[in-house]
Amino acid sequence: EGYGWDLGMCGCEYRERRRSYGVGSTAYAQMHGVKCLGVGIGSFFGYFVPRKTLSSHSDVKKMAAALKAVVAVYARGGWLTAQERKDLEEQLKDAASFDAEKLGNAIKRLHESGYWDTLPPVEGMEEEDMRGGNGRVEIEEVRKDGWMMTSPHWWRGECWGPSVATPVFLILPPKVAKLGRKGASFSCMELVRKRGIWRPQGACDMDSPFANVYPP
Repeated sequence: EGYGWDLGMCGCEYRERRRSYGVGSTAYAQMHGVKCLGVGIGSFFGYFVPRKTLSSHSDVKKMAAALKAVVAVYARGGWLTAQERKDLEEQLKDAASFDAEKLGNAIKRLHESGYWDTLPPVEGMEEEDMRGGNGRVEIEEVRKDGWMMTSPHWWRGECWGPSVATPVFLILPPKVAKLGRKGASFSCMELVRKRGIWRPQGACDMDSPFANVYPP
């Protein structure tokens, strides 16, 4: 019912346009315009799926395949140019390739096993520190042995904003680090430094180190 794309339509306007154009293979194109497909795909995989569903990576790949078929229908009908079709299919390929499920499970296993407590302390960095991302913490850079983590809304103690926006390094086993992707983010995650080592923890005393994993 209109969820997943930013069209700025109120509910009554949406229902009126639905009555006017009906349903069927071309209803979306007539109601919203095919140009909205890219925005819709981005909103669907970038927010709706990770935030509102419990979809596995297999489910996400099936969704991408189904939407690829929709794109093909509109391309054959002349609604999309060859370049527009190619761009949308690349967008869907990228969405299907990001395995948020595997990435999230790997971080949870490290958290549950106390991985960061097994690492040797970093001398001169014993003072504890904590940073949160006001909802999101993002992978800024993927390295072989971990990620540089950042957020546009870092907080540190009573301080907010750019003054404390320096990225911090999250040490990870190489096999976990390579699962990361620049721009991917975790909601409800905080980063805590103990014994000189940064580690994730859930906001508001959550047992899990994060709530959801979002694609780049």
